[in-house]
Amino acid sequence: MQQSEKLTSLLEAARKIGRFYCKYVTANDVGLTNAHQEGLHIAKPAWNIFFETQGVKGENKDKYVKIHIDALVLH
Repeated sequence: MQQSEKLTSLLEAARKIGRFYCKYVTANDVGLTNAHQEGLHIAKPAWNIFFETQGVKGENKDKYVKIHIDALVLH
């Protein structure tokens, strides 16, 4: 599938579902850098996609969500 077809497919899925969040997964997100903050996080302005109320500084919020990971390998 070409990139333009993939983007069209993603946008159509977002339209059907009503919300959509896209994130590039970094080496730090998956623990490849041995950093202490391993794990996926969302940008602060996107809180309302996943949660009913905004987060409070110093507190963590957890929620199970269904995700789709599209692998892109660069050589």
